[in-house]
Amino acid sequence: MHDSGFLHLDIKPANLMITYFTKTTIELKLIDFGLSRKMVNGYAFMDLECGTRPYKSPEAKDNSYVTPTADMYSLGVFLY
Repeated sequence: MHDSGFLHLDIKPANLMITYFTKTTIELKLIDFGLSRKMVNGYAFMDLECGTRPYKSPEAKDNSYVTPTADMYSLGVFLY
């Protein structure tokens, strides 16, 4: 998704779905792209107060320019 130039900006447990499960494999799919933004020159601008606050990166909470690291931060909070 990041390679295609988009940021999800709302990664949280409710937006991750287990789609395939065996004794050794779990496959997660990211859903709900309603808040996603297109990146321009590697950045996207958060123009609205949107997303789930506990999972947002610090720069996304400030409604400023965000990079793919904002999604990585949200994923890290989820995994923690």
